[in-house]
Amino acid sequence: MVYVPFNSDFGPLNLGQTYRYVTELEKLIKDPKHKKYQIFHWTSLDTAKRANAAYLMGAYMILCLGFNAK
Repeated sequence: MVYVPFNSDFGPLNLGQTYRYVTELEKLIKDPKHKKYQIFHWTSLDTAKRANAAYLMGAYMILCLGFNAK
């Protein structure tokens, strides 16, 4: 996911991109074909992209892991 800046800002990503990331990651994790594989969340060393990647993983953890915890 790449953020398209309005000026010189770098994020965070919009709600649509966040939803797409969270749902795609959830599909990968729950798919039985991928049970034996490790899934890595990777980004470049660019600080703006790293901040957006941290935002996406945090959003996944809150939305999917937070609501499933009992």
